[in-house]
Amino acid sequence: MINGKRYSSDHTLTEIQSRTAYEKNEKEETFGSALSAETIGHEPDFIAAIGTNDVEGYVRSSDFDTGVTSSVYALSRVNEPIQVLNAL
Repeated sequence: MINGKRYSSDHTLTEIQSRTAYEKNEKEETFGSALSAETIGHEPDFIAAIGTNDVEGYVRSSDFDTGVTSSVYALSRVNEPIQVLNAL
């Protein structure tokens, strides 16, 4: 949870990909979906994630290298298991 906001997977892909800015927390750190990076120009400081145990939250982008270079590549890997490293 960041700024009292919990990550929600209820957004459509079109909504996520059409965002032009990430939200910011009280420390001016950005958070949101990495799928918005293509339109915004960079990944957020905290990337929205769903853990293997279905816990929704955020992971610090600097904690890992996703290898994701585009939303098309990300979507091709959507069924691969991802481990949430540092959920907030």
